[in-house]
Amino acid sequence: MPVKPGPVITEFNPMVRRPLILLLLAAPLATLALGQDASPSRPGNATELAHLPSRVIMTEDGWLIPPSLLEAGVDLERVTVPQATLDLVSQLDAPRWSDRVSAAQTLVEQETNTEQLYRVLIYHDPTPEQRYRLLRVLKSRLLTTPRGALGIRMNSIGPNGGIDISMLIPGMPAERVLRERDRIMSIDGQHLANRDDLINVVQNRRPGDVLMMLVHRPRHLNDGSLARDESGDVIYDPIEVQLRLGNADDLRDPNNPRARPASPVVNRRTSDARFAEANYVPRPLVLPRRDPVPPPPAKETNGAPDPVR
Repeated sequence: MPVKPGPVITEFNPMVRRPLILLLLAAPLATLALGQDASPSRPGNATELAHLPSRVIMTEDGWLIPPSLLEAGVDLERVTVPQATLDLVSQLDAPRWSDRVSAAQTLVEQETNTEQLYRVLIYHDPTPEQRYRLLRVLKSRLLTTPRGALGIRMNSIGPNGGIDISMLIPGMPAERVLRERDRIMSIDGQHLANRDDLINVVQNRRPGDVLMMLVHRPRHLNDGSLARDESGDVIYDPIEVQLRLGNADDLRDPNNPRARPASPVVNRRTSDARFAEANYVPRPLVLPRRDPVPPPPAKETNGAPDPVR
């Protein structure tokens, strides 16, 4: 599949109303595969675009780069897609329906990187059938990828950053290596300014990943009381803690297992899925207009009435 030219910066006016393409998702894939003249669609309306920045990056073909990738500093032009992944993409519109389903399932099961999926959607000019199936794979990756978890309840400390642990959740990894009143200052060298920073770092990692944390632990005296300095402030000792992440799904309310705990990671992934559906479906194939066939010329009757037919 040919690689398209790089992006150009353009001004984007979110108040411009554009055709809504989402209804096409209900059309049969086999029918959509007939429209080979696919080109970029446009977002739906001002309400859907309210979350977009006023200045975004658009490719020369008119595809918008996802705002979440821009915020994360991801340069899709530098993202490399393995040939094995491209081979699977080429099978998404194979003549045999079973081959299409198998290729899509493999892309999901092998946990294809979402950045690679964006790269193919934006720069590799997939066919309409491939595009729709890639969108399904991307949505699955965004909404169902497991998220890591420590198993703590926490509060932001203040202007100097850090997270104060107020409670350890039984059965979760933090219970084994952390203590209440510990302060997590950084994870894998990344300073934590507030609780959202910790959520973003942890939940963007997968269960089983190992993190190295810098923790400030309160010092205790022999009698069990907290050690304090001359100003009366608690004395903390810096220590390094290694922890293997648990699964955020284990934090769900057992009385409402379908509910997902609110988090900025869940909200962003949901927003990314909606953005992809609104922006990366093919534009409907526009058929050329044909002029109506003119009626045949009237026959000369020399003033006599037309015979009854």
